[in-house]
Amino acid sequence: MSSKTQEALKEEAKICHASIEWWKKEMSALINESDELEENPQLDFEEKMDGIREKMNYLLFKGEWENKQLFILQQKINKFEAEKPFENFELVEKNRRKKKR
Repeated sequence: MSSKTQEALKEEAKICHASIEWWKKEMSALINESDELEENPQLDFEEKMDGIREKMNYLLFKGEWENKQLFILQQKINKFEAEKPFENFELVEKNRRKKKR
């Protein structure tokens, strides 16, 4: 059971990591796009900036969600780590019961 749980936690951590890396890449691209637009203003400057702001707001909300997911994952990992030492104890108890029979 613990190795399955550990593998599931590793997979969940990989997914969280990939999602956060995507978020950082997207936010960085929007910041660069915004900086470039400010350095080279165009006639449709406000329209383009509104689009960038809208995308940034979406990413900010997504970032909050990502933080919540990391918190949940951390709780799962903490629970797993806290229960891990007792797994061997449970196996010892099962073996004792078998020997008594």
